[in-house]
This record gives sequence, structure tokens and C-alpha cells, in this order.
Amino acid sequence: MPWRDTDVEIDGPAAAEFEHIFLETWHWNKGAAIPPPPATPTTTRGSALVQAIDGDPNDNRPMIYRTLLVSLALAHKSIHLTTGYFVPTPDLDRALKRAARRGVDVEIVVPAHSDSDMSIAAGRSEYMSLLKAGVHIYERLGVVLHAKTAVIDGTLSIIGSSNLDWRSVIYNTEDDAVIIDRAFGQKMEAMFADDIARGHARVEGGERVLEYELHPAPNRSHLPGRKAGDVLAAKSDRAAGGNVQAQDRTPDRRLARAGLAH
Repeated sequence: MPWRDTDVEIDGPAAAEFEHIFLETWHWNKGAAIPPPPATPTTTRGSALVQAIDGDPNDNRPMIYRTLLVSLALAHKSIHLTTGYFVPTPDLDRALKRAARRGVDVEIVVPAHSDSDMSIAAGRSEYMSLLKAGVHIYERLGVVLHAKTAVIDGTLSIIGSSNLDWRSVIYNTEDDAVIIDRAFGQKMEAMFADDIARGHARVEGGERVLEYELHPAPNRSHLPGRKAGDVLAAKSDRAAGGNVQAQDRTPDRRLARAGLAH
């Protein structure tokens, strides 16, 4: 069964931040000596804001986790989450329920198939209370879902290695990219909708209801510049940012373009 993942490619000053996080983690774990990274190339600036954040098990409350909880608390319209492993902590569970109860559209795409049957079973045990609060849950069919993304109010996007589970909060060392840009967020929303449309089991009342069989993705040619294999960068207007593109790593290797290059 193919795997479904999402990558983000960043160059410019934000890439240097990820290099710094990697080297710091490498040295902390006593890795073998490696040469310093090459100098960051000069890039033109654009409109996207990009920030590198990390989650370290040595922190009492990792920055990635705190960033997500604050983003959920501040959401006004929509919270669209995709995760490869869904075992929410009590704080995350409460944040999702509170958002749904105040009228925010909270939707989560989780795996129907996984390399960890235990994590799927643990996640499903949380479904009923989330559904009662108004959270919508979809199990992705036909692939092993491994993507970890969030889109808040169609503007703030988070892409990285952290899942919505306990391990990412208290055990794993994780890195995420936070991207604030509406055009990029729309591309992420299209990718999120594509996951649902390509085949999923919609969860209702604690039961998995088969809503769609697997079928080709809907025609999204009306989206600006959207076609297979296309690449375009979103550029940042701040020193912490850089060029950004999100890639849907399914077998056909479709790309979600940021659509902002100058």
C-alpha cells in the first residue's frame, strides 16, 4: 500500500534556522563530527512569513505543542488537521472540543491504515467524545497516511514531523514550519480537501461510515497554476522566512504550489 506524506521545501534564511536546529540536536545527541553547512544563498523577498519551530523532549512544554494549542484557541473559522498518528493529549482534546463548541469548523483526517495498529485503536477510543462536541473525523483510505499538517482559518499553515499524539509532545524531537500566508493556505486547503475526496470513511456516532470509494481526485484545474509536477515558490518578507513549496508525496507526486513567486 502506498504512503501519503506532505513535505515542504524551504530555502533562504528560514532554511538556516532549520540547519541550526538540526546541528544543535545532532551535537546534543553526540553525533559524529560533520562539516558546517554551506552559506545561505541570497533570495528575493515575498509575502509569506515563515518560522522554524522545534519540539525537544528536554523541554517541559515543547514549542511545537504550545504553538498548536495557541493556534487552536485563537481560531475563528476553521481548523483542518491531518496526522499520521492520532492519540490526543488531554490539553489537545479540550482545545479541539472548545473550538468546535464555539462554532469553528474542526475537521481531522486520520489514517484508516497504519504501521501501528495500536495507535489507530487508541485514537478511535477518543472519537465518540470529540464527535459529540462537533469535531468531524475522516479516516483516509487507500494509503498509509503519514502527513502532519494544520491549516488554521485558511491562513496559518503548519507542516512538519510532529503528530497529534503523546510521543510528539513528550518523547520525540520534532521540527515544524509555520507559514503565514493566505495564498499558501489555500493550496494547503485544496490538498486537505483532496485527501477527503480521494476516499475516506466518515466517522459518525462512533461508527465508521463508508462515504466514498477510492476514485481519481476531482478536477482542480481552476486553481491558479495547479497541475501535476508544477513548482513555484512563496517568498518571505522577513529575515526568518524563505521560499516555500508544499509537496503531496503520493505516487503521482502532485505538488501544491504556493503561487506567489515574483
